[in-house]
Amino acid sequence: MVNTRRNAMEDNLNNDPPPPPPLTVEQLLAT
Repeated sequence: MVNTRRNAMEDNLNNDPPPPPPLTVEQLLAT
């Protein structure tokens, strides 16, 4: 049943909003 749990976890990750992108060099220099 590991595959079923893995698929469920992947579905949850896909449903979650993507994390904010890391700061770019331009953003770091602008601060």
